[in-house]
Amino acid sequence: MTIVGKETTHEVFRKDQDFSFREGFSKKQQILNHLIYRHAANLSETNEKIVKEFVSRKLTHLISRLQKNIIKAIDLCIGECVEPKVIHDPRNTLADIIAIPAANIVVACIEKRLYDKKRLGDAWVAPLDALQCHLNDPAVTPDLDPNNVNYDYIVDSICRMIFSAMVTTSNGASSVLYDLVKRKQHFWQELYQEAQEINKQCNGNELTIDDIARMIKLDSFVKESLRFLAPIVGIPHKCISKSCYTFANGYQIPSDEELQGQNPTEFRAYRHLERNSPATKLERNYLSFGGGKHACPGRTFAVNQIKIYIHKILLKYDVRTNNKEIESKRRYFGPFSLLVNVDLVFENRKEIVN
Repeated sequence: MTIVGKETTHEVFRKDQDFSFREGFSKKQQILNHLIYRHAANLSETNEKIVKEFVSRKLTHLISRLQKNIIKAIDLCIGECVEPKVIHDPRNTLADIIAIPAANIVVACIEKRLYDKKRLGDAWVAPLDALQCHLNDPAVTPDLDPNNVNYDYIVDSICRMIFSAMVTTSNGASSVLYDLVKRKQHFWQELYQEAQEINKQCNGNELTIDDIARMIKLDSFVKESLRFLAPIVGIPHKCISKSCYTFANGYQIPSDEELQGQNPTEFRAYRHLERNSPATKLERNYLSFGGGKHACPGRTFAVNQIKIYIHKILLKYDVRTNNKEIESKRRYFGPFSLLVNVDLVFENRKEIVN
């Protein structure tokens, strides 16, 4: 394995004809993928297309369903906390909360849809979710017959999509919450005030995509937390050039830490706000979603999901650790940041949210 840094990292992202993230990641996960997804080939390309064309481009239409299911998941997994409630293993709880809205966007009844489409013809209005993208594919549903559907392909594709969304987004949401609790004295009240102001502006109704965009302080905090989360070695690429690839700098591996911007080891919650750089924006000093042509296509969905979750938590609860401090310095296993999983205590907010 060769690890590159600074300018050469972005050269890898740009040169998609010479470096392939898909092949690098597939090789890393080939045994796991072979055992789990046995009925569908080229799932990465199919799901990437669905996420780009359906989830990201139609997020405005999905935002209502997304927040309804996040609220439902929070009520189900955390609930009312009139008395302090200790959540053991919060990362598992967060995974459950993130999985519910992710699954809602891709899962539904196939048989009824095919029946309605055949019966109503052009008058039928297709549901807005990822499952419908598969049902629109003649190779998957050749004659709209429920008995002649490639269910194995659909199941493999949907499971992989949910798994990918759940793992990465729940880890991101957990890290943001832990970073916020760890720095509660400095940022909790300020971010709560921003959440409360936005809640007032929309009269306590559902958030729109514009409301979420106005969470600029929270957005910067989210981006700074995610910046610390993803190591470069978590974005493997395989060289696919016919011959060896020579970097523009003569193949030199730098040790300079400026790849992550000024003072990269310092957590500065509003460094991105100062530069007007949202959490979805790809940058040379921000590699959480990769870069180049094959950057994560679902990053807008993921960031908005995290922001809605934290927004609702700020408005409803006061959160603290259960008599155990979160370590001030991150611990690492090699180049990988170890995930925090300290028990958290949730309690209903005493303030009344207008």
